[in-house]
Amino acid sequence: MMIDALRASCKDGDEMEYIQKVIDASLGDPLANPPIPANPQLMTLVLNRIEPPMKSLMPMVNFDFKKGSSIAEQASQVMYAASKGKITPDVASMFISSLSGFVKIVEFTEMVTRMEAIEKSMGESS
Repeated sequence: MMIDALRASCKDGDEMEYIQKVIDASLGDPLANPPIPANPQLMTLVLNRIEPPMKSLMPMVNFDFKKGSSIAEQASQVMYAASKGKITPDVASMFISSLSGFVKIVEFTEMVTRMEAIEKSMGESS
């Protein structure tokens, strides 16, 4: 419906004509009578469609991390790396949050496995 409405607003039903109208409106027309001021918000929307802003990325980090360690030990390793300046505090926070999420996944998986075992044993005994 929205595209149909856009097409209807243009004499040839062409999306490019509509886009040109949006660009013209964002630029304004100081020579028009009365002058049409530029629309900075609309200009920002147009520019973001032409060249979307780059997404920020976390920097790559490299520090000693013992894979087989307990979650608490791994969190300690992350905190130690941050305290020594090997990783930034925001990266450390992201790692700690990731470890926390990992623990929740493991706990949930173990709980489901245990419940299935209980249900199976109850089904066999009745």
